[in-house]
Amino acid sequence: MPGFSEKLIDLVLGGVGGVAGALMPEHWRQQAHARLADFNPFEIIKANHDLTRAVRIAWVQAAIAVLEAAQEATSQGADAPDGFFPVAFEALRAIRHDAWDRRGHPGTTAIDVHLEVILRETPGFITPGGASQSTDPLTAGFVETLARISHWPVPEIPVEVGQIAHAGLRQLEDGPPRDFGELVFAAFAELLKDPNKYPQAGTAFAIAQQEATRRLVSETLARTAGIDAKVDQLVARVDAGTLIEASAARYRALRLDIGGIARGQDDAAAAAERRHREVIEAIAAQRGVPLTALQAQLARLGEVRVDADTIPARIESFVTEFLKLKAELARPTNADPGIAGARRRMLAMLEAGDLVGARAMLADELVRVRESRRQVAREEAMLLADRARLDLLEIRYAEAVASYEEAAELVRFDGEAARGYLLECADALIMLGDEFGDSQSFKRAIALLREKALPLAPRTRAALDWAAVQHRLGRALTLLGERDGSVTYLEEALVAFSAAADARPRETEPIAWARSQNGRAAALLHLAQFETGTARQEEAVAALRAALGALTPESAGEDWATAQGNLAAALTRIFRRSGDVARLDESVVAHRAALQVYTREAIPLEWASCQVNLGCTLLDRAMCLEDTRTMAEAAVAFRSSLEELPRERVPIFWAMAKNNLGCALIWLGDQEKNPALLEEAVEALRAALEERRRERVPLEWASTQANIGIALRSLGEYQGDVSKLTESVLIQRAVLEEYRRDRVPSEWAAVQEDLAWSLEALGKATRDTACLDEAVAGYHAAMDEQRRMGKDTALTEARLERALATLSELAQPSAK
Repeated sequence: MPGFSEKLIDLVLGGVGGVAGALMPEHWRQQAHARLADFNPFEIIKANHDLTRAVRIAWVQAAIAVLEAAQEATSQGADAPDGFFPVAFEALRAIRHDAWDRRGHPGTTAIDVHLEVILRETPGFITPGGASQSTDPLTAGFVETLARISHWPVPEIPVEVGQIAHAGLRQLEDGPPRDFGELVFAAFAELLKDPNKYPQAGTAFAIAQQEATRRLVSETLARTAGIDAKVDQLVARVDAGTLIEASAARYRALRLDIGGIARGQDDAAAAAERRHREVIEAIAAQRGVPLTALQAQLARLGEVRVDADTIPARIESFVTEFLKLKAELARPTNADPGIAGARRRMLAMLEAGDLVGARAMLADELVRVRESRRQVAREEAMLLADRARLDLLEIRYAEAVASYEEAAELVRFDGEAARGYLLECADALIMLGDEFGDSQSFKRAIALLREKALPLAPRTRAALDWAAVQHRLGRALTLLGERDGSVTYLEEALVAFSAAADARPRETEPIAWARSQNGRAAALLHLAQFETGTARQEEAVAALRAALGALTPESAGEDWATAQGNLAAALTRIFRRSGDVARLDESVVAHRAALQVYTREAIPLEWASCQVNLGCTLLDRAMCLEDTRTMAEAAVAFRSSLEELPRERVPIFWAMAKNNLGCALIWLGDQEKNPALLEEAVEALRAALEERRRERVPLEWASTQANIGIALRSLGEYQGDVSKLTESVLIQRAVLEEYRRDRVPSEWAAVQEDLAWSLEALGKATRDTACLDEAVAGYHAAMDEQRRMGKDTALTEARLERALATLSELAQPSAK
């Protein structure tokens, strides 16, 4: 179907032929169309301020209808980012408000990128017989234009918005749906047809059409020159003025009738229109409904193409609802004075028949009321957050979590504020999980960060906020992975920390960047427990040295100290895999550097934590060098830390200190052959098990149980106590149920060797060769794994030879 511009060109060409007394051949006509393909007869409309404003109002009205439908759809279960709809509605209302103000130049808006599409195609659509496919480009560009208006990234606009814009909305129950483009055209046509809505728009449109005709005639005459000699002769004989008048007359026959009735209607339709007007005039006189309101409703019914026979019933329904609304508005109310005043103004507008003005005024009042309600919500959320912080001081983590969640829900309309409360809520959950060993708290924090906080901090619009969420996500995943022994969680933590570091440039955000490097290192160190070699630990050391390169103790004291502590831990773990004592010396230096910031007086909890870690390094060094003095220093560090580690607040860390103290006492007891120290070690280790329960932290439980098994074996050997040796064997067998060879091969090999030693001691004490046979097999299995990991097997081989010698001795006949 030819477009409206093509119809106008045909009129002019036909006028050329008609005035010249000859017909225009089809091939001439096609060449003329090709030459005039870039001509836009409506270009002049863009220069008219009233039409510019009318187009914007129509666009906004259609957009609000689509958004309201999309918001309702998302509230019924679709996953839409919080905060988009309020921002979009406010931006649209601001444009509409400015468009109604005719006192100055209209300026430009994001809507204007569609202006040419709208004005180029509108007459072709609203003229009877026009092509409705002209709405497609306008509908297709709706979401992108909406994104520019609201400053919201296109990928984060709810998908329902675009879907509804394309699928369309039904204006009446039995009417066809209209896509966004059709809604704009309908709203624009309504403004042109109804002088009560925008009086200047219809006149401006008629003038612009007349001017477009004149321009089209002039362009046609100019551009047809040279098509053919005969055409040139025809054009030369044409009187331009006569042609303009003739074409303008034909053009006016096609254009939209501003009064709302297209010329060319048949007599029956015209008669029906007259009857409808008579009906509404009678209703206006008899029922007290303003004639202007009834006229507007009649025009709207015609616009949505309802069956003419149903118009009287629809008008009657309109009158009933109109009068009911008036009665409701006139009823006294105890509402806020501002709301009561708005209802009075709305009643006055209805009595004057100004439904459009009433709707606009009501929209503005709703904005005011909603903002007032939001301010109250902000203040309530602030008080809830204050209560949550008080709960944190009193170690009421669960109560703090509930308060932060409620605060975030109250300010869902404010994405930034809601995100802040959600992050504080996640922090409280992480503290609860870390200090009380509660894996479910970590999982709740992870779900909250992924499902609620991240959508409120899109990387494209708020990179640093997005990075802050990713960093917390990495921390929660690391702690959960450590607690549950999960490689999957730890690998996810690495991804989160790396993403956070990428979004935090070292040059502009050195402290935040360094924190993400710290987090990466922690995840790497935990992952290393499930792998052989030192690659993960070396990667962690590199990350920590990079973090320290971006920090100083003066500019970022605690962050610098944290990096030093983590560096010390990484170096210690490299030693445990490689046996490189130099790494232990570096670790001790790093721990003591951290203690320059973590002082007992200023930060007792952090000081105690650092003392525990220093004690672990000293313990490793003492065992490696067989240095009793260094081991005594380690025991002092553990005892001191326990003085500042309240079990009720940090039960898991308290248990770690108890476990490590037990390890130091075992070594000292063995070196000094002091059963009292070994008994104290068992007591400390059993206390640690009260918090390191198997169902909650299986790997930590296994580590402490393994240490108890070693202590009991030593006591059994020194005291000749078979029951302690038997208990040692049972405990170490249970440990191997958690320290599986496929999960933690290094730990499995160590416990396998300890179990072989206990079996050897038990077999020797009871003269049971079966125990010794099992001990020999255990030593062999441990050595197989040690060789696979590239470790030195000399000590294990010596123990194997000792067990074989004992077995050989027991196999000899007893002397009579």
